[in-house]
Amino acid sequence: MNKTIGLLALLGWLGAAQAAYPDKPLTLILGYTPGGAADAVSRVIAQELGNELGQQVVVSNRPGGAGVLASDLVAKAAPDGYTLLLVSSANSVNNSIFTKLPYDPATAFAAVMQVTHEASYVMIVSPQSSIHTVADLVSYAKAQSGPISYASAGTGGGPHLAGALLASMAAVPMTHVPYKGGSPAMLDVMRGEVSFYFSSVPTALAQIRGGKVRAVAVSTAQRSTFLPGVPTVAESGMPGFSVSAWYGIVVPAKTPRAVVDKLNAALSKVVASPAVRSQLAEQGEQPAAAQTPEAFQRFMDAETKKYAKVVEIAGVQPQ
Repeated sequence: MNKTIGLLALLGWLGAAQAAYPDKPLTLILGYTPGGAADAVSRVIAQELGNELGQQVVVSNRPGGAGVLASDLVAKAAPDGYTLLLVSSANSVNNSIFTKLPYDPATAFAAVMQVTHEASYVMIVSPQSSIHTVADLVSYAKAQSGPISYASAGTGGGPHLAGALLASMAAVPMTHVPYKGGSPAMLDVMRGEVSFYFSSVPTALAQIRGGKVRAVAVSTAQRSTFLPGVPTVAESGMPGFSVSAWYGIVVPAKTPRAVVDKLNAALSKVVASPAVRSQLAEQGEQPAAAQTPEAFQRFMDAETKKYAKVVEIAGVQPQ
């Protein structure tokens, strides 16, 4: 009898705690440096999510290990809804790139919602470069005595995979140079220290418009609405080439469903907000349509399967 009363009391307390959620600030963790596309998206989402929930959402940049460090922190966090993780297409790639992750990606997280639609990466080069097209790049690479280099914002991310896939499809040797974030990678492209870089469109837009880098091609199957005059890699002589970027929110596994649903409802309002849509558009991002946690989980599962095949085709060696 006493055990039954105790259990009922505990359930009642848990129910009351969930009903009061959130009653303190939340933390949104991302595995990227400040100043890049992921950081910009996270801050737009965090501000409006905080307004919806009535509590501050603090952005915490934890770069390292191509996002693995941030993911591990959230995987091991208390499943109470106060620690969120910004995930991206890079997380799906990591499942195939890294063979000894410190968490199980299949069971460590609970999906909440996708927040931005699949977007392009844009291949950029120094404005002093002789490369104006994908064909120019391939010809240039073949003419060199050794491999040309391409930058990425870290091993295993979309820019790395896009570069590796291009090298594989072009059948020319290229050396991957991983940086700790998009900003230093962008700087070395401007300087001509590396031959090219697949940057997120939001990060590259101002530099392209300012003439500090040149846009060569975009990575998705369709042209980017933000760079309609830039051809796709696929239409530039490599049919079937497609790598995209997206962002979403997950929480630690075993987070109560009531909490997940509250976050999902709040994020649904966030992505529909005219202010958020305008801010994301300024950065070259398109908000995703509101969807259920189950729909987002199915999407992530499909992305993991897709990128497992792309990683194999690109010849990226697991680490």
